[in-house]
Amino acid sequence: LTILVGAGTAWRPASDATVKSGQSCTKAKAKSATLTCTLKAGRLVWAATPKTTKRSPVTTKRGTGTTKAAPVTTKAKTPLLSNKPIPTVTTKPGSGPATAAPAPAASSAPAPVQPPVNGPTLPTISSPASTIAVSPSPAPAPSPSPSPSNPGTANLDGVWKANSAEVGYRVKQTVSGQNIEAVGRTKSVTGTMTMESTTLKNVEMNVSLTTLTSDDAKRDSGVRNLLQTSVFPTATIALAAPFNIGEIPADKVEVTKTPTFRLTLHGVSRDIPIAIKARRNGATIEIVGSTTIKFDDYGIADPSRKPLLISEDKGIVEFLVVFGR
Repeated sequence: LTILVGAGTAWRPASDATVKSGQSCTKAKAKSATLTCTLKAGRLVWAATPKTTKRSPVTTKRGTGTTKAAPVTTKAKTPLLSNKPIPTVTTKPGSGPATAAPAPAASSAPAPVQPPVNGPTLPTISSPASTIAVSPSPAPAPSPSPSPSNPGTANLDGVWKANSAEVGYRVKQTVSGQNIEAVGRTKSVTGTMTMESTTLKNVEMNVSLTTLTSDDAKRDSGVRNLLQTSVFPTATIALAAPFNIGEIPADKVEVTKTPTFRLTLHGVSRDIPIAIKARRNGATIEIVGSTTIKFDDYGIADPSRKPLLISEDKGIVEFLVVFGR
């Protein structure tokens, strides 16, 4: 039986009835329903189509002498993970099945800052070694006619006395190759302030330098030697000239001013501007201030020598004082 080929395609009989196994054919790999034209013993004959089976790859463990067929695995298509946030599931009591809450939309705008619960507060001078803490002011004595809260009618005229105060220094030190900030404080401070209408007529504070204390006794001894407290035991901070504050603020409203003060230290007096923040707080007036000074300006010897090892030629003088009637 001869298979006719047309347009490059083998003609396939309608059934196996006209094609028998072992009969000759003329085109290799031509197929009927169950037979394939195959080369056998040098001639093309019809033969049963061989069945093909897929075998799993054989793996051999070294040294075991046995082989084991690897299991056939099928890779399932896994969806890519979504970069959207996972919605949170919320359930309302009695409302039925849980529902997914929509993820919040991304926004680059910062969250609004909520205003503080309390009003503005006076900054405190603080450091890792010490913190200037103001002792609670004594409660004012009851008066049948309390001072008005209206800033236009508040009367601050007269002499005010320092109820509590703290004065200190802040310098940079190099200890064992490490840069640190050294802080010393004293509460041995006396002072007065005089007001006349909106003018600050006078401020004077006397500071005992022999009582300056830090977290290091050796440093305290070095500071006393540097300042020669045996000769100059006291420093003063005084208003250099009357200063008009412009208006009397309402209670607990902070104002910032920069009057000129006269600082006397190590027997040397210099007029310097000192930035202060002040506020009325009931029956008291709170003032905090700080300024940077150069040691050479006050005839203070080189502080970089032992035991102080101060790494800069300057330091900060700062104070906090609470005045009362």
